[in-house]
Amino acid sequence: MSIHVRYVDFGGCTNTCFLPERPNGFVLLLLHDHDQAEDDFATYWVRSPQRKAFVDKLLEEGYTVLTSSLYEKHWGGERAVNHASQLVHLLLKKETLNDRIHILAEGTGALVARQLFASPQLHVRSAVFVNPQLSFVHAYEQKQKNELSKKRFKEEVANAFGVEPTNVDEKWLHQLEAKQKLAQGDYPPVRILQSLVERERQVATQSLSTSFLPKTQYVELHFVSKNQPLANVTRHVLPFLARFQ
Repeated sequence: MSIHVRYVDFGGCTNTCFLPERPNGFVLLLLHDHDQAEDDFATYWVRSPQRKAFVDKLLEEGYTVLTSSLYEKHWGGERAVNHASQLVHLLLKKETLNDRIHILAEGTGALVARQLFASPQLHVRSAVFVNPQLSFVHAYEQKQKNELSKKRFKEEVANAFGVEPTNVDEKWLHQLEAKQKLAQGDYPPVRILQSLVERERQVATQSLSTSFLPKTQYVELHFVSKNQPLANVTRHVLPFLARFQ
């Protein structure tokens, strides 16, 4: 399948819009994990056969797929959130598309998505999270085992939120989580796809992902095989999105 791609020069990020041959009128905002942004992000989703097959599946269903490098190691920082929102608005102004969008977020991309839920400027119809990282404190605890990983984490988060790395400790991260926590309200439905390899850790505290979303929000939690080809994940994604067209 040939892919029609439009590159958007906006906000100092690499922004890519994949255009379907038969549009269904809906935008799917694809938010990557913080460690997936590369120097050549423009070709990230088409360079790998597996990733290209994933995008192909979404395009076959008619979705206009929008993605951005989001300043690379974004960790859900305000600059990345604002950029994502502005990029969607730019696309909606140029194309005839439904203004209620869908989101597919992986890893820390869920941190951006969660804040977009509360944005008065953006209307999110539904979202799918793949192995979401919604807890800064949990991520910090995981980095404690390796001093180099811990240092890199603090530098990346500090850069994303405009503070000094020395300020990034467990107390500060708890405060950041409290600040970003959504109030109870009317938010879009979410399906969470968690790799089976993570199940032992996740089942012990199943609320690890769901507790960082409002109790009033409809959330489904599904476990999938880690070795499952990326293109096959769409069978968990597309039916869910179709329920909220």
